[in-house]
Amino acid sequence: MVFNPGLNRLTFSSFQDLPPEMRGCMAHQWLATWGIAHRMSEEFVLEQLPNIPDEVTAERLKICGMYVLALDAMVEARETQALAFAHRLGVALAALIATLKLAPEDAQQARPDWNTAHWKKWSETQKIVLAGGLFSGALGKKMFEAALEFLPRFGVHHLELILPDQPRLQMLKGAARAFETGEVIMIDAGHTAIKRGIAKVSNHQILEFSPKPMLEIPFELTAPNDLMDFLVGAMLELCKDMPRVSQFGISISVFIDQDGRIPTSSSSFYTSLSEFHLTREFEQRLAEQLGGSCVVNIMHEGQAAANSMDGLDAAILLGTSVGGGLRD
Repeated sequence: MVFNPGLNRLTFSSFQDLPPEMRGCMAHQWLATWGIAHRMSEEFVLEQLPNIPDEVTAERLKICGMYVLALDAMVEARETQALAFAHRLGVALAALIATLKLAPEDAQQARPDWNTAHWKKWSETQKIVLAGGLFSGALGKKMFEAALEFLPRFGVHHLELILPDQPRLQMLKGAARAFETGEVIMIDAGHTAIKRGIAKVSNHQILEFSPKPMLEIPFELTAPNDLMDFLVGAMLELCKDMPRVSQFGISISVFIDQDGRIPTSSSSFYTSLSEFHLTREFEQRLAEQLGGSCVVNIMHEGQAAANSMDGLDAAILLGTSVGGGLRD
């Protein structure tokens, strides 16, 4: 059984106060963008939005994102149905966190690829940050409030849950804080967009942080070299603002093993990069373009988010998929 730290397929434990329709469900069915969009298409009248394609394509991801944006707008407008729906999503979030924190037997049996040590790390968490685009705006605040309400009802009483001011940017901040000092260019390569930013750090603390324009995911780039060139180019473009920079932090939404490679078994748009040792490949390509040595630090998006603030134990990420990470 191949270990997969992802949370998409984590099965909610059967807590007493968990709504019946959530029991036995996996996290992605309630908390991933596509799962939310599918439920909205069944429960809401949304004539202004296109139908969701059956096939998993770039177009489907974009359309599902449109549904979530519409939901956020409806929550912002305090529409009754949208508020109730967002509350249910917050209950699902609480179920996810409680399952990780309490490690019930039924949940462990549903994840045979997770060993006891991994469950123990999650059970020992005391401070978790929420990150990702789904937590931005009114929708994220409503989910956060509902999760705080239901965590004690599910048996979790000693946990600090944090909703930061810029949940979409937490991965960039964590990537910057991986460096001790100096200027850093960061990208967060997700499945919704490629977020970018520049920062100045000292003693692993961010002194200055500036987000830069996001890029669309280049789903048409299926060849590994082409995708690698695109990501390198996304960072090089920011070098115009920081010509002497030599430090690059990369957050990516795919698991990276101890050898610095993406497992070929991964189900991610970025799996095509599995032929590379990522750190060495990025450093080499950046150095060739900049004419000097570069230092690259690359980490899974969950670990980057967990590194974004002092004192964190872990992060939960919601967006195109359900992610998470434990602080090393």
